[in-house]
Amino acid sequence: MITYEAIYERLREVARARELITYKEIAEMVGLDWRKDYGKCRQIFAILGAISTSEVQQKHPMLSAIAVRQDIRIPGSGFFTLARDLGRYQGGDDYSFWLRERDEVWGYWSSH
Repeated sequence: MITYEAIYERLREVARARELITYKEIAEMVGLDWRKDYGKCRQIFAILGAISTSEVQQKHPMLSAIAVRQDIRIPGSGFFTLARDLGRYQGGDDYSFWLRERDEVWGYWSSH
């Protein structure tokens, strides 16, 4: 079963370690096969969005910045769309924005 709490706690652990986690790893963590269960895996994106929305409302960086695609090691397009929707990003250089947000996540959670 996919749970907000399990994903949130795992993201915090990964952030404290100053590491990244892939969407595939998150799927496996909750018992899904990324290739076979893609429809269910989409729920993960909704949870990641809810986590980052909550974090931004608390004046924290977007915790989902450390969840990345396996192939290119940066978040997918939904992350950048959400960042714009939340007022964290006005567009431009996605990669530079992501590096800043990732570093803010690592800095925040390594001290909390």
